[in-house]
Amino acid sequence: MESKSQRQKGYHDARSSLNSAIDALNLARGEVATKPAKDVLYSASTLLMTIRNSMINEGNFVELGLACTDACKALHRGMGGNRALDHLSQPVLIVVEQLTATVDEMQKHIVKRGKRNAISRRFHARDDEEAIATWRLVLDQICHVLETESGITAGASVVDVHRDGPNGHTSASYLHHEVLKPGVSNTHTAVSDAYRDVVHTHHTASEVRSGLTGTRTVTSSVNHDTSNNHKEPDTKERKTHASAPGEFPPPQPRSIPGPITDIRRDVKKACTIISEVQRDVVEIQQILNTPKDNDKDQAAQNNVSGETPPPPPRIFFGRDDLIEEIVGFAEQLTPIALIGAGGIGKTSIALTVLHDDRIKQRFGDNRRFIRCDRFPASLTHFLRRLSSTIGTGIENPGNLTSIQPFLSSREMFMILDNAESILDPEGVDAQEICGVVDELSCFKNICLCVTSRISTIPSGFETLEIPTLSAVAACETFYRIYKHGKRSDLVKNILKQLDFHPLSITLLATVAHHNKWGVDRLAREWESRRTGVLETKHKLSLATTIELSLSSPMFQELGPNARGLLGVIAFYPQGIDEKNLDWLFPTISNTAGIFDGFCALSLTYRSEGSVKMLAPLRDYLSPRDPLSSSLLCITRDSYFSRMSTLVNPNRPEFAETRWIMSEDANVEHLLDIFTSIDGNSDNVWGACARLLVHLYWHKPRAVILGPKIEGLPDDHHLKPECLFQLSRLLQASGNYPESKRLQTHTLKLWRDRGNLGWVGSTLLFLSNANMQMHLLEEGIQLAKEALEVYVRLNDTVNQGQCLLQLAQLLHSDNQLDAAEETASRAITLLPEDDHQFIVCGCHRVLGNIYHFKGDEAKAIEHLEVALRIASSHDNWNSTTFWIYYTMVVLYSEQGRIGDAYAHLERAKPHALNDAHNSAYAMVLQAHVWYYESRLEEAESEALRALDAFERLGATEGVERCRRVISKIREEMRPVPLIDLT
Repeated sequence: MESKSQRQKGYHDARSSLNSAIDALNLARGEVATKPAKDVLYSASTLLMTIRNSMINEGNFVELGLACTDACKALHRGMGGNRALDHLSQPVLIVVEQLTATVDEMQKHIVKRGKRNAISRRFHARDDEEAIATWRLVLDQICHVLETESGITAGASVVDVHRDGPNGHTSASYLHHEVLKPGVSNTHTAVSDAYRDVVHTHHTASEVRSGLTGTRTVTSSVNHDTSNNHKEPDTKERKTHASAPGEFPPPQPRSIPGPITDIRRDVKKACTIISEVQRDVVEIQQILNTPKDNDKDQAAQNNVSGETPPPPPRIFFGRDDLIEEIVGFAEQLTPIALIGAGGIGKTSIALTVLHDDRIKQRFGDNRRFIRCDRFPASLTHFLRRLSSTIGTGIENPGNLTSIQPFLSSREMFMILDNAESILDPEGVDAQEICGVVDELSCFKNICLCVTSRISTIPSGFETLEIPTLSAVAACETFYRIYKHGKRSDLVKNILKQLDFHPLSITLLATVAHHNKWGVDRLAREWESRRTGVLETKHKLSLATTIELSLSSPMFQELGPNARGLLGVIAFYPQGIDEKNLDWLFPTISNTAGIFDGFCALSLTYRSEGSVKMLAPLRDYLSPRDPLSSSLLCITRDSYFSRMSTLVNPNRPEFAETRWIMSEDANVEHLLDIFTSIDGNSDNVWGACARLLVHLYWHKPRAVILGPKIEGLPDDHHLKPECLFQLSRLLQASGNYPESKRLQTHTLKLWRDRGNLGWVGSTLLFLSNANMQMHLLEEGIQLAKEALEVYVRLNDTVNQGQCLLQLAQLLHSDNQLDAAEETASRAITLLPEDDHQFIVCGCHRVLGNIYHFKGDEAKAIEHLEVALRIASSHDNWNSTTFWIYYTMVVLYSEQGRIGDAYAHLERAKPHALNDAHNSAYAMVLQAHVWYYESRLEEAESEALRALDAFERLGATEGVERCRRVISKIREEMRPVPLIDLT
């Protein structure tokens, strides 16, 4: 096989030969005195330039061009110098005309061939070879005539002709043996015989080509004498031109006219013909370079078909609505942009649309698909690829104008896949390419669809952000590839951790299929390697897809901090709240602009005010060593500093601590990592305790830090505090038994340390856990013990807190008078203005006490005071909710359903960010429906609440729900009409 270097050498040799021939022809044209010679030399030079510019590296055509050059050299020798027109013979004039016609036909063939696409050229290769062989013979015999005439008229030698004739002889030798045959005395007869061969060969080739193409070639219009005065060549001479089976028979040869009567007239006629041919050649060149408007169907006439698009994806689920929407846009010829992260499924969606039945019916074979990442990102390469794909036959269009007639000639559906490769604002020729894409989208007969990771596309497109798969579609995709074992919740959980990212699911299923893993083995591999699993045996990987985006000019332009910031976003599960950029990244300017760039590149996305990242990208981009990431450590210090604010509902700065509600998962993840890699840091464990305090007040829920806190050695100086805050948080989220267990251990640690203040606080919360578990006697004893501690410490505020706790316990134990006296004592002890939270709680307890005593007026009076205090604090959501809860129950039992509904609707917003209280809001709704006798609805809502409590692990809530459900079902039980007893 020919090597690349050999091909390149052949290319340069051919180009060098053509350049030399063109220079020689131009030099000769300046030396000849006759216009016919000048014109034919010009036509030949133009032909060679066409071959050089349009047909380079096509060896046969290069050889043909050089054959034409030899004929013109012979003409130069016969007509050079200062020879006058009067000395030209009629045979020379005829041959000059024939040479011009041959050059013209070659020019037309080459122009037509240049408009074919690659497939069409290969198909017509045999036609090219036959045409070339015919023209070579014609040009050789023209050389013979001219050389013979030159020798006769000027006595010149003919042995200096260099081209090979038939059978390996030189042209001169061929003339000596075949044209100037012994026994032929009349020189003009010899010339006539040679010319007759030229005419016969040319007509034969024209007829054959006419038969192949279905058109008839028009030959020279020179008149011929039909007399038989001239000798026919013998069998040997004519063997080359005999009709083969299936060929057209050769026409009768034309004879050469007799004596010349008016050479000047014939020369003028020849000049006129050659001038017309020259103009036709120039016109053909113009057509080749710039198609005219009336040539819109030229490509179709030349059998140009364009490239066949790729097939649709074999596995495709869950995008039906999206496909329907895109097809609808396409039918309206509306430009569409599919934007999304790498591996999100943009290409699969586009190909599915391309092969949709309605699209095929509308656009037929005029559906085109261009992979923009398969060629260098430049305007030249883009236009070349566009022209090739749609099948214009123009190899190197300089702009869209040159292929516009073709684009305008039919309706077309065109997809530019992975268009970020060419539309990157920082890429090569970005502005120019964007302009071309914009112009393409404006064609009224073209529907342009762009798939891109970046959102910087021309305006006017219908932009669709591609989402991840649904859970059902993700499972269908996985199992269609995996084909091992039954469906499993383990697999569903892994797919959920992948955010149902299509490429990641495909890679995971492929790897599991190739390795024949069972579900258990797959789960183990996932736990140990995470996204490291996502690489197939064919080196298809998630990493390749991600790195492609990171290497883009647009990403590089974001600056040196871009990769580090991307790693920080990847580290945090909630992403980064854009409102917090200033305090999270105090050392970096234009952080907002960089984050905009991430979103534009589809590396991140915006959701609920935060910039987030899909799970597979997070796993790949997250820093492997968090301590080595300077930007991550900056955010860690920023979070820790923010949590140092004291969380006290009685202080104005309490509202500022609500930021934790949107950042809690990030801080918890941060502490989970840093307690593992930097476990000896007091700063880390102190931040851990402060996080638990923030969650207790603003977002009570279970946390993953519990095992690490319990795992600290008992002598760790921060363990008691962390354990206390953890137990308090568990209590606020309804897990009272676990809270009591941890509080008991905490109490021992504080007592061992002799810290009375912490002992009193632990006793107080341990008392509350017992109350929630209905261990009232133990709870009362612990509350009294806590009160004694604070009396010894002279701490009136915590004394008031203990009195409030004791009042609640006494009320629950049905010691209503003692409870009323204790709550009133707390209100007297603490001024309302300074300790509103405790005072509010006391009024709420008194409202409950009077409700149980049947004094509804006093109950409502105290509850309204409590509601007034709580309503003055925007962040007392939990306290406000429970006040409304008591009032709803009270109004329902009084039959005041309207008031109950009004207070229920006011209560619900205060439970939105608290899963525990949200479940109690369901209980409250069931309570109201029960009193409305809407029993089936009440049961359904109570069951919903039961499910919520069970998921939270809130045992007290579970028990309360069961009591409510039992009561509803008891009411629903039909009463027998007849007592059978």
